[in-house]
Amino acid sequence: MSSVNDPSLTVGEHHHPHDQLQRGDQPGPPCSRSSLRELKARYTTTTGSVALAWEARYGDRSYNVYKSTSNSPFNWVPTGVTTKAKFNVDGLESGEDYWFAVTATGAAGESSLSKPLIARAAE
Repeated sequence: MSSVNDPSLTVGEHHHPHDQLQRGDQPGPPCSRSSLRELKARYTTTTGSVALAWEARYGDRSYNVYKSTSNSPFNWVPTGVTTKAKFNVDGLESGEDYWFAVTATGAAGESSLSKPLIARAAE
């Protein structure tokens, strides 16, 4: 499977490993999930931080958080992993805008990236 930073992919694009099955091969369980809904930034007073939250779904085991300093094009950098439906991103330049996206992982594999969210680091 291609990595999130694979330059040949765009946000929301997903290459499924079963796309290259040979005749007679049987696919295993699906390894893709739909993306998360409603990624939001929450209020925080911690300088240089953005507090993210999203809606948890049944079957989610963990979440991968990504950030980008640009949206043209996005350059997704892994930022953290959490088992909760929220995450504080620290160590950012206060007053600067960042784009964030999250994936969920569970028994069915990893979801595609959520819709990007732009948020300003607290000053």
